[in-house]
Amino acid sequence: DLDVPAYLIHCEKRLKEENERLLHYLDSSSKWQLFHTVEKQLLAEHLPTILSRGLDVMLEESRHDDLSRLYTLVGKVENGRSELCSKMAEYIKKRGRVIVINPEKDKTMVQELLEFKEKLDVIMER
Repeated sequence: DLDVPAYLIHCEKRLKEENERLLHYLDSSSKWQLFHTVEKQLLAEHLPTILSRGLDVMLEESRHDDLSRLYTLVGKVENGRSELCSKMAEYIKKRGRVIVINPEKDKTMVQELLEFKEKLDVIMER
């Protein structure tokens, strides 16, 4: 039971290990099949859980390295980036709604929205 960033580091490490194993022990013709299997087992089957458990926290805490790792790894999964995009859009709407709907934040709403947008811009640039 690793947290999502730790699990992503584990996945990255396992993919590197499989690549090393392929280079040293296996025929290169088996590379696609091996990587497809490893990526499916480590990433594709767990993608909904990875995104639902970890994305909001990583975005909220601006964990740039973890988000970059997530983006790279989900790119290896069919429709992974589109699922990531959908979950990120949900987060943006949810977070924006919290800022806009809260009547106590009327005086600071515009500033908070601008800060939120700036935070997202920085994340997207990386």
